[in-house]
Amino acid sequence: SVNARAFSGMTQLQTLDLGNNRVSVLASGVFAELVALNTLVLRDNLIGINSNVPGANLLSTNVNLDIVDMSNNNIEALPTTIFSTLSRLTRLDLAGNPWQDLSPALFATGLTSLTTLYLNTNARGRLQTIANGTFQNLPAIARIRVAGAQWDCCGLEWLADVAAVEDLVGVQCRRPALALGLSLTSAIASSSVSGSVERCARALPDAAAAPQATEITSSTVQIAWVTVHGNAYAVTSYQIQYAACANESCDFTALGRKAKCASGEVPTNANANQAMQDCHFLAQDTTAVGSTMAYTVGSLDPYTTYCFRVLTSNALGSSEGVPLCGVTSAESTPSAVHMTLVATTTNITASLTPPLAGLVAPTLEHSLPFSLVVNWAALTPSAVSVAFATTPTIGGPVARGPPSPLLLATTLDSAPGPMQAPVVNVVDENTVLVTFTPPTEPNGDIVKYEVQITDTDGDVQSRNITSTYDWLQGENTGLDSVKTD
Repeated sequence: SVNARAFSGMTQLQTLDLGNNRVSVLASGVFAELVALNTLVLRDNLIGINSNVPGANLLSTNVNLDIVDMSNNNIEALPTTIFSTLSRLTRLDLAGNPWQDLSPALFATGLTSLTTLYLNTNARGRLQTIANGTFQNLPAIARIRVAGAQWDCCGLEWLADVAAVEDLVGVQCRRPALALGLSLTSAIASSSVSGSVERCARALPDAAAAPQATEITSSTVQIAWVTVHGNAYAVTSYQIQYAACANESCDFTALGRKAKCASGEVPTNANANQAMQDCHFLAQDTTAVGSTMAYTVGSLDPYTTYCFRVLTSNALGSSEGVPLCGVTSAESTPSAVHMTLVATTTNITASLTPPLAGLVAPTLEHSLPFSLVVNWAALTPSAVSVAFATTPTIGGPVARGPPSPLLLATTLDSAPGPMQAPVVNVVDENTVLVTFTPPTEPNGDIVKYEVQITDTDGDVQSRNITSTYDWLQGENTGLDSVKTD
């Protein structure tokens, strides 16, 4: 091991070569005073053996480093911030280490000048895959070597699109079986890897956690969920199932409607919301785990409670995610109610039925079936009335719906009101002129008048008048004419 005081006071030292010295432990702060150090060689040692991983601050003060060689050690993993202060570093050699996991965060910050990176494996190498996007924060990178014979080529096609990656012929595939012994270049060319997610699946994908409802309107709910491990490299799609029900006992099989997603790449931005229409999002483990996806489910009913869940699928089947229940779509402006009118001689009764859309909140007043009867009483017979209704929502901001169509109702006819006394004028010895006016309350259409005459003997005779001016000729009536005004 190298103790913490080994290089005390060496502030002007520019090159330090500790290669091939069987070093297994580097004490905390061992390089802290080497502020002028330009080249650090630690190759061919035992660093990392027995979990003796270098600390995160091992190189934090060595900001002038240009070259770091840690090749051929026993490093299985490194703290993700170990290189974060080395903005002048141009060459980093990590080859020949038995990596268990190469975190993309290892190269995420600080290495703005890095041009050369060695990750190639040897016989001890256990690194099987590299996550898509691992090298995206290396703006100056020009040369990356990843050659070796242990690679799981499921999900490594993206390496062919990185210009800095050298010698893809030297990347030998171990998986899938169809690509065993082929170089990544040959496997891609022969379609042994590309499009072969069926060959890469090992088990059903992990089930998704309960999604979140991030935006809610009266007809849509946006659902967001976190992508999962595919067991392995083979999550082929995510699918939203939803049904109108209130709790987790919801029968998605019977009630569920499926909202499918569109082909495309996994969102790289945690806030990405991509429109998904045919539900085939490639979501490989190395590129998608922990990303956030979102999808807006449309054509929902207003003010309705739903359950949602996410299904993850690969070639072996689907895993049902934890449901999210109790999501209620927002209220909307209701449609017009349906109204009918029934009239009597002095009353009109209006009966209302629920609107076709925009149900009101289930307040106490509306816990019973929605119906309403309105009576207008003490009306005039045979009179025309106009009626309409509006439909405000209840339980939120009032949104007044449109009125129902205007309805005309006429009260039924009734007996006419009393007549005023007629005026009688003698015309001659055989004729009198009877003059009268219509009643002030006809209570319907007047179809006839009846004039009655009583003689001195008490006999009553009558004549019907069916027009406003009617000459009646009668026998032995003593009445030749009647006139109405």
